[in-house]
Amino acid sequence: MKKAGFKPNSPHTYDEMFESATNFCAAGSALAIAGLARTALDPAQADAIAMPAPGKDPDTAATAYGAATWKWACGHHQ
Repeated sequence: MKKAGFKPNSPHTYDEMFESATNFCAAGSALAIAGLARTALDPAQADAIAMPAPGKDPDTAATAYGAATWKWACGHHQ
């Protein structure tokens, strides 16, 4: 997530965000997770969410989040 430009808002950490990401696995696909993430990545909400992607295109950041979450947090390595 760090490579995709996400930065956890204090007091949150990358490890905590990884653990939280497993909650998105029930969405069923990387695309579905990206859609959920895109809703939260509205730049106007950057201070209100645990892990914004400041300065990044919200669509690109959401796609990266969906792919990484599906692969690493949900265990779909293929």
